[in-house]
Amino acid sequence: MASVLAFRSEDGLSFKMHLTDPADPSKPGVRHLTSSATCLESLLGCPEYFYASELLEPEIRQEVDKTAKSFAEAALRRKDWTSDESGHVYSRCRTLPLVIGRLDSPTEDQKKVIRGHIAYVFKQVTGGNRRATTGPRNASRGGFGIGESTNANTRDSYPPNAYHSYWALATLKAAEEKDIDAGVNPKIKDGVLLWARMKLGTEIALHSAGSPLLDSDQLAWATAIFIAFEDSLKVDLAEQDLVRQAFKCLFDTQTELGVWRHYQPLFHYKRSGNAYCYNFETFAFLLTVTLARHRHGAFYLDALRPYLRNLTRLFDYAERSRRPIDGGSAWNSGHRSNDTEPESWATASVYLYAQGLRRCVGIWTRNAALARFQTVAVPDPTQAKKDVVKCGDSWRGAGRPGVTEQLQTLFVNPFLGNSGFDPAEPDACPISEDQPRSAILFGPPGTGKTTLARAVAGQLGWRYVELHSSHFVSEGLAGVQRVADQIFSSLMQLDHAVVLFDEVDELVHTRDGDSDQFGRFLTTSMLPRLAELWKRRRIIYFVNTNYITYFDSAITRSQRFDALILVPPSSFEAKAKKLLKVMKKSDLQFAVKQQEIDECFAKVCQRAREPAATGSKQEIEPPLNDGEALAKFKLIRWDQLSELAEILLDDAKTASEITTAALTTALKKVNDAELKKLSSYSLFAKGEEYSRRDYERPPTYEIDGEKSDDQVIPALRKMNNRYWLKGSIEGITREYLVERVNDEGKLALRLR
Repeated sequence: MASVLAFRSEDGLSFKMHLTDPADPSKPGVRHLTSSATCLESLLGCPEYFYASELLEPEIRQEVDKTAKSFAEAALRRKDWTSDESGHVYSRCRTLPLVIGRLDSPTEDQKKVIRGHIAYVFKQVTGGNRRATTGPRNASRGGFGIGESTNANTRDSYPPNAYHSYWALATLKAAEEKDIDAGVNPKIKDGVLLWARMKLGTEIALHSAGSPLLDSDQLAWATAIFIAFEDSLKVDLAEQDLVRQAFKCLFDTQTELGVWRHYQPLFHYKRSGNAYCYNFETFAFLLTVTLARHRHGAFYLDALRPYLRNLTRLFDYAERSRRPIDGGSAWNSGHRSNDTEPESWATASVYLYAQGLRRCVGIWTRNAALARFQTVAVPDPTQAKKDVVKCGDSWRGAGRPGVTEQLQTLFVNPFLGNSGFDPAEPDACPISEDQPRSAILFGPPGTGKTTLARAVAGQLGWRYVELHSSHFVSEGLAGVQRVADQIFSSLMQLDHAVVLFDEVDELVHTRDGDSDQFGRFLTTSMLPRLAELWKRRRIIYFVNTNYITYFDSAITRSQRFDALILVPPSSFEAKAKKLLKVMKKSDLQFAVKQQEIDECFAKVCQRAREPAATGSKQEIEPPLNDGEALAKFKLIRWDQLSELAEILLDDAKTASEITTAALTTALKKVNDAELKKLSSYSLFAKGEEYSRRDYERPPTYEIDGEKSDDQVIPALRKMNNRYWLKGSIEGITREYLVERVNDEGKLALRLR
């Protein structure tokens, strides 16, 4: 990246062709249109985190954006759009996509200039009439393809080629995205697409036959057109076979050096000789369009996967042919025999190719890691939000935030308040240093812990992986260490994923007391791996357990888990509502108060903590007394409420309300051995004391209120048409008037 920046011109508007090019005061303004466009594309193609990895100043990215905009505006003021007094069409179609794309709001004058350049490019197929619907002027020379020609009868015109045609179509697409009327009849665009398809089929045939007339440059760019612009054509099995064969033919012509030979020239420089396709530019954009399609489907990237070795051979050639310069490496295209200095556009093309190859390898590695696990389908974001609200509507202790609020503010809102997930960028760290990324979800069985973890993935639109104890012991105790290495090695390759370690109580069993040797060994084995997974900041992971007290204290500390979240059974209100719904008696009232149940539960826990009587048998656990059955209502699972409803109906068919006595009697009959053990209540009560979060990683709240204004509140951030505020609820309350905090993590905020 620093190598490309080294070619910046002194005026900051464009890029020099060579490092040694002197400034020319007689030619002010933007210079080297196509080279500058290539350099800017390479720099803009780098993700923001890449700038930091190159040890550049943080403002460099903003400078690149500013330079691109200034270049676009200056280019439209330039009268002469040529390259070395040649390449009139090439200079326009190759530069216009970048120029159009970097204009914020094109003025009418800029739109007029753009339409003029587009008309120049398409004159060869419209005969000078931009709105013509008849046959192309150069029909006898290749149909609707775009070549280096504005007049089919001139001797120095070069025939249509897939390279020019690709960039002409890219120009039309850029104009459409900026709502600019390009002045080109849609039938002309369709004609160029059909010409490219014909070219693709012809080149596949020539390559398959081993013809001396084959041209792999044209095959590559025709394939790029098919992948990037064939939106109106259905890609069925036949189309997929066409692309697979195109890739096969293309890589079959790669030389032992890792490159492709020169084929037919695109046009002729008056002073420098023929202009050819450059291997690195060709494959940089072939990878670019393939990665762009990956955002909507995996076929094209999967079809390219068998040729990873070919792609790395091309990169190896770049390594062998690089030339050292201050701060990095640069390249020369070798197109001009009298020019051996490093070139800006060649250097930018190599770096753009390297970025594309990096992304492809990252995605293929990620997919290989995912293939090791059985990914689980997640609900869509709307349903996932409902699941979090429903399962998070739990029995809440005094002053404790609800489960839904904790999951939303710690693990969902920080990402919803940022830009979206780009599946074609596997190396980005989606989690900032101060964001939570892991938690232990603990509580009694059947409280929806797995559903909650899956719903977090659904809201984020991330992949979801579940791991169980059986995964670690799949090869027996002797192979646990090796299997754990393999599992965590694969997890390290994932990004934008939610991983759930489910039913792993035995794997992290306390090292004190009577824990077995296997539990001690695996605890020690997992600690450094979890810490490394946490540091990578690429996934969210949860551990589910029924009893947090079984966990080793070392594994629950910071930088392994950012929160310990108690997931109690459903709330008193939710259970009462479901009971009445299942019983289907509209006039029935639920007369029991939550305070009665909480008081009974507290008494049970107190009795469980009392020392056993002298001489009693310690191995026999004291049972729940009949008079304490009301405490069961707090721990009873959601799926057991139907059983309780049936018992209530049988006991009091004509009753108008469910009394405390009736509920106590019915709860005695619920057939669940765990609910009869005092330890179930004492363990749950003790677990309530374990809830915590790391205060170095504050929650993010969605602000709900008409007066939310990021100009008035500096800390308030607007993203995705919503307002977000990071900080503890206590701190927010001290600064602002907070009317409420609901289970969705929203605040109704009003200024003091």
